[in-house]
Amino acid sequence: MKNKPKDILIDELPLALNVLLDCNVIEATMTSKSREMYDIQRWKNGEVKL
Repeated sequence: MKNKPKDILIDELPLALNVLLDCNVIEATMTSKSREMYDIQRWKNGEVKL
């Protein structure tokens, strides 16, 4: 991608991986640390309020 976005949110990760990898992805997980850092960054950016 020449003009790829800086940030991206994938709601249906298995479906996106199915398309990208051209195979049947049954399940995809995200580690809690990654999720925690994602939430902290969103809070710092003012996207969510506590």
